[in-house]
Amino acid sequence: MAIQFFCPSCGQPIEIDDVWGGKLVSCPFCRNTVSAPTTSTLESVTPVVTARPTGTPVAATNPATEPASFSVPLNPPAPHPRRHQDAGTNKPAIVGLIMSLCWIASFILMEILSGPELTKALGENPATEEVRAYFNQLATSGDLPRWVIVMFLLLVVGTLFWILGVVFTIIGVTKPGRRYVTIFSGLILVLFPLFVCGGI
Repeated sequence: MAIQFFCPSCGQPIEIDDVWGGKLVSCPFCRNTVSAPTTSTLESVTPVVTARPTGTPVAATNPATEPASFSVPLNPPAPHPRRHQDAGTNKPAIVGLIMSLCWIASFILMEILSGPELTKALGENPATEEVRAYFNQLATSGDLPRWVIVMFLLLVVGTLFWILGVVFTIIGVTKPGRRYVTIFSGLILVLFPLFVCGGI
């Protein structure tokens, strides 16, 4: 008489010969080693897959050296949906986050570079119109200081980082797994410009 029970690892119904009761067997579904009960804990309602003892080849699973009765399930269990949804990384979201952080870094470098020069030329806390007039004067003079050229290059590079960050964040929204990175990147890309422009 066979012993039927649910695998404690995967929950699938399996069956073993009586001689294997109370011993370690291998589940045919999850391939985990489980301890078999000595009596059946499952009512025989549907066909059950036979488990084989651990550490023995398939052809020698029966202690009486008869061929093993190991069958493959017709319908393998469906994968757990949550496990596959969060599996792996959301690479576009991570790239979007890196691009948005590089954009913030280029903006901070631009502020560090221009702050002392503007203070030297215009004094403490100049008005926006004074800064605009100063840059217009530098542009019309034809001789741009090196710090203005570097600041302009940082502005262009920062804008490219921002555009790439937006693109990769949008792509990251469509990919499964680790969407919190996408949300964080999107918040940076939306809220930081508002903060810089004085909207918040």
